[in-house]
Amino acid sequence: MKQKIFQYISRMPHFAMLPEDIREKIADSAKEETHPKGKRYAEQGLTHIESIFIVVKGELALFD
Repeated sequence: MKQKIFQYISRMPHFAMLPEDIREKIADSAKEETHPKGKRYAEQGLTHIESIFIVVKGELALFD
């Protein structure tokens, strides 16, 4: 799975410009999650987020 994540982020412009060893560290620390449609991840101004989300399949909506 980590190799799959590494390959995926290596094709993304914001990650592709990073050195390979950094992309490997990102892939090693990544975890795959599946969430149901309509799940709320965070609320602006109320949720402290210490990670990033990379959406591989589906979509994510942002609201003010």
